[in-house]
Amino acid sequence: CEAVTSETLEKEGSEEMCKYISQQFPSVPEIMCVRIVETLWDRAKAMCPKPERSPSVAFPIPEELKKMICSVATSEAMEEEAVGKVCEFIKTEFPSLKIEPDCKTVATLLWDEVKATCPKPNSTVVAFPTPEEIKHMVCEAVTSE
Repeated sequence: CEAVTSETLEKEGSEEMCKYISQQFPSVPEIMCVRIVETLWDRAKAMCPKPERSPSVAFPIPEELKKMICSVATSEAMEEEAVGKVCEFIKTEFPSLKIEPDCKTVATLLWDEVKATCPKPNSTVVAFPTPEEIKHMVCEAVTSE
């Protein structure tokens, strides 16, 4: 939900998805792609609980966003459910749209494109500590003898 409610991620993600779709499926009009992606994004946001934000809540940094997205993208159960829901939505909302070879294949290919940007489970990824982690380390160092 943190990733889905990010306006920046929504804008960039939507643009990239429609760019990819238009390259792979030139027959899909750009305006239709934008409508589909916006509608899917809005439905995903609607499933999220309304955040209780305070001024002290920090927005996730890009590395944290990538971790969140990858934790979803690498889940086979999430992939199966998302692909099914996306295809059902497209079938219901856009019955005249014919996707070749078929919706499930296309949605799985798009999912795999996202998943391919994620680190492999056995690979070691060294990430810079977050501001909260730095604060914690400094506090530990200062309070230790």
